[in-house]
Amino acid sequence: KMADEEPILVDGKTLNELRVVDLKKELDARHLSKSGSKQQLITRLKAVSRVFLKL
Repeated sequence: KMADEEPILVDGKTLNELRVVDLKKELDARHLSKSGSKQQLITRLKAVSRVFLKL
């Protein structure tokens, strides 16, 4: 699966370690939708980070 990929870090924490409010803050900073479950927010951030952002 994706276990061999480096984890995406925000302020030294993996996306899974962040609270929903923190995930929404990161999405808002990138002008992305903040709706959905925690897993959906994480998936959205992972998708954009792989394309053009270094978190």
